[in-house]
Amino acid sequence: ADPAALSFLFERLCGLVCPERPEPDYPLQLSKAPTQEEFIRGAMTKNPYMKSSLGPLMRDVKNRICRDLDMVGLIEDDNGM
Repeated sequence: ADPAALSFLFERLCGLVCPERPEPDYPLQLSKAPTQEEFIRGAMTKNPYMKSSLGPLMRDVKNRICRDLDMVGLIEDDNGM
């Protein structure tokens, strides 16, 4: 038996038994605590944010918030916010 044909057949069988599903895109509603209004100025007008537009890490979420609120000084500072 041809190894390439066996590999192709195995991949097809795997696809039938366990098909790949696209990861769902969830809306994330982000809000500021009322006690933080003095420290985090601006409005988060793009709520809800779609998960696909933020990235996989909480760092990506923080960076998006910093960009949207013009807090560019905190984008590279992972301990400042």
